[in-house]
Amino acid sequence: MIGSNAGSRIRDITTLRYRGWMGGHITPHRAFRKLWLSPADICVGVILTLGATAGWVVLLPRVARLWARLLSFWIKRLWAGGPVVLVDSKVLGHFRVPVPWFPVKAGPVTGWIWFSIAAGSLLLFAFSYKLSRDNSLPFIYLIRALCMIQWSALAYVGLRGRQIPQDPSEYCSSMLLFGMILIAVMPGVLAVSFYIFDVSSLKKIALTAMIMAHLTLFIPLQYLLHACILRVSLLFLPILYFVLGPLLDVIVFIAFYSWGMSWSSSRRFPGPAPKTSPPPDAAPLAHVS
Repeated sequence: MIGSNAGSRIRDITTLRYRGWMGGHITPHRAFRKLWLSPADICVGVILTLGATAGWVVLLPRVARLWARLLSFWIKRLWAGGPVVLVDSKVLGHFRVPVPWFPVKAGPVTGWIWFSIAAGSLLLFAFSYKLSRDNSLPFIYLIRALCMIQWSALAYVGLRGRQIPQDPSEYCSSMLLFGMILIAVMPGVLAVSFYIFDVSSLKKIALTAMIMAHLTLFIPLQYLLHACILRVSLLFLPILYFVLGPLLDVIVFIAFYSWGMSWSSSRRFPGPAPKTSPPPDAAPLAHVS
């Protein structure tokens, strides 16, 4: 009897993970269900992917001119820099893509600048030990990682007596080209990560348009900020690339994608959700909303 009572209690506790706070049944998220793609779903995904990619390629010259005007507007007001020109860059050895290019005068890498950055990063590293490990552990590791990346640049310049070989103007232009390529592959990424789920075609189009439009406006301002920081010192280039470069663009994509995955399904699936907790032998994946 004791063993049977204990087994019953264990089964009751096990079923609690399927019970909502109002007593209803928690159905699994659609990301954990089996995918049943109809021919119509496949066709919609292929059309959206090809259409969005082709549309971006056609609009690239206009996007490049938009970026050039946007950069020119802010550069004249931030440091009265030179003009922004469009330079053709080759992609895959055959395709020519117009990319904005603007002169950026790198900040000095003198002993005083080196010492100031080293002292600041050391103080920031020490400050991470003052943060509470219970509430700020991710921020602690992030701060220490940033300091280590910065120390690698300081060691490269200070200990070996070398200069950072990257030209800031070429760096900003290359990263703008990378941004164009990144936006071009967004429909393909969404095709295998979002279009396969049961959301309406309108929502698929909306999420694709929002991600591509946001990155189109975000990327030129992102590397304009890089140019402003590089004018202080070229020593900040590694941390700009590894932390505020492509990684930041990927985080933007993940944020929009997470929002899109929270949208409701486009159709209802058979099988009403039980009002009470399911028996332990029941397969919870059989009940979907």
